[in-house]
Amino acid sequence: MARGRPPGSGNAKRAAKAKSNDDYQNMTMKQFQMLKSYGTFVITDPETGEAAYKFKRGDIAAILPYGRDPGEEMEMSDYWVGVIRDIRAEVDDDDNNVVLALLNWYYSGGDVKGIIKSFDETAIGKFERIKAEHKDFVGSESFESVLTLVEFNECDPDQIYIPRDQFYCRYSLERNARIIKPKPGSSGCTCLKPYDPNDITPSHVMHFCPRPSCRRAYHQDCLLEAKSFEVLPPEPKAPAKASASQRKPAPSQKRRSARMHTSPIKKPLPSRSKTKVTFEEPDDDIVNSNTPVIPFTSTSTRPNRLLACSPDTDDPVDLESLVPLQLVTITSTGSQRGTIKEDENDSDTIIIAQPPRKKRRGPGRPPASSRKVSSSSQPLAQIQEPRSLAAVLSEIPGDLLDIAQQPMVRGGAFVRGGVSGNIGFVTRARRLVYKILEGERTVADLLERVDLPIDGIPGVSRDRSPSASISANGAGGSGRAGTTMNMAKWEAEVFGPEKERGWDVDEENAIVKIAGSRKTLPALVCPNCKSAI
Repeated sequence: MARGRPPGSGNAKRAAKAKSNDDYQNMTMKQFQMLKSYGTFVITDPETGEAAYKFKRGDIAAILPYGRDPGEEMEMSDYWVGVIRDIRAEVDDDDNNVVLALLNWYYSGGDVKGIIKSFDETAIGKFERIKAEHKDFVGSESFESVLTLVEFNECDPDQIYIPRDQFYCRYSLERNARIIKPKPGSSGCTCLKPYDPNDITPSHVMHFCPRPSCRRAYHQDCLLEAKSFEVLPPEPKAPAKASASQRKPAPSQKRRSARMHTSPIKKPLPSRSKTKVTFEEPDDDIVNSNTPVIPFTSTSTRPNRLLACSPDTDDPVDLESLVPLQLVTITSTGSQRGTIKEDENDSDTIIIAQPPRKKRRGPGRPPASSRKVSSSSQPLAQIQEPRSLAAVLSEIPGDLLDIAQQPMVRGGAFVRGGVSGNIGFVTRARRLVYKILEGERTVADLLERVDLPIDGIPGVSRDRSPSASISANGAGGSGRAGTTMNMAKWEAEVFGPEKERGWDVDEENAIVKIAGSRKTLPALVCPNCKSAI
């Protein structure tokens, strides 16, 4: 695979300079290290003399492919990508500097296919690059712009959101050994097929389990085939009624006179709260007698079961147990008053104030009938009771709770989910909700407005001529000046890592909507830990 700068074009001076650069294509590392070292080089506009881009060691750079000229219109995904390892130059007396950079290349799927014939390049995204061991010397006139390349770890619940037009990398290539690490598909679904961000089939989206012992994503159709979905347990059968011959005669009761005894008062039975559980029923051809029943309580809901799947523990999160206890004072009139308060010694301790013992009447003590009783209620006991989970959840901002109760999904059919899906957004939202339930964070605090610094992402300059200057220090950068954006504090914590990069993300990137499908997602569970995913 040919790498390097394009051949010279334009005026004779530029062509002569390109020809001199061709002499360095066969340069050895020893010869390169004999050149003068620099920290940066700058591409300037020959008409204005202003710096267009400054490149330094460690920058990810877009490189013009071989045979393409500066200023030529081309898709951003067609650029070659490399990281600058070193910058050196040969300085002439007439200030006609020849600047060379040592690059470590990032290959495209087609590049890897040329080395490993069995490699499936169709599962590689258009903006995806694979880190290679291949290094090369590249002239300064081949550099186009500074890029951002995001590392994509399929097993990381904190994975940052990756837009579909953003360069990213999830594999590395050992070129001489012809090995891809990690092996595509080895850290994903049980079918061992790698995640394909180009696949827009709705049933091929992947559901991610964030628990530490799992942290794998599974294709939706593979989960359905494995019957990894929630099924309501069968309702208990009512006991069979005994026949008339089997019934025992009721014991005889003496009749009471209505004049001597009052009629007994029938106390009403306690009413039962009606709880409605809704979820998507699997197809009839999927559910059969061999389908495993996933146990869950009838009072829980699918959103809360998703919320209870934590990225920080393998144990199911008992959401109700996270709610702090409330100190309640029971008075003699039966009324209650109190505030939220944790017992310093033991949060599970019930505090009961012992009522005063009955005292005998002594000298000077009036009889009970003659003592005055205060009209105000008298406190009898103090107990700690938990607040209702539903009450606490109702106070949380609706958008935040909706994100926390989303399944973690990625795939081509989840268009607004980008390449990596909503995994990072949901992880941050769930952790915030846990802290609210535990009382560590307050809703009022999360609703406060803050100014989040936003850094511009450098674009691609297509109308420039390759003129370079060099600097011995490594200072400087590229891109637009930073600005700020005002938002609620919870938005800054959920979307901050992406917004700080200048990416336009919001709730729509976190709420799962599958293109081409009107059906809601099936109620799936992890085949390993049986958590809702």
